Amino acid sequence: MEQISYLGVVGGMNVKETTRRILKTLFTNSLAVNFNFYGHGVKHAFGALHLKEVVNGMFLTILKF
Repeated sequence: MEQISYLGVVGGMNVKETTRRILKTLFTNSLAVNFNFYGHGVKHAFGALHLKEVVNGMFLTILKF
């Protein structure tokens, strides 16, 4: 829950901007280039990470308000 609270402060004007800001907070560019959602090719799957659940949880928390 701490992670979700911290990410909720990052914010944005819409879902796309908020998602971009959160991921920019969590990943450096050199790390991010090694991921895509499904892990196609030689990249790792972001969708398989626990971190995806933390980001989703942050959005669910915001949408409750």
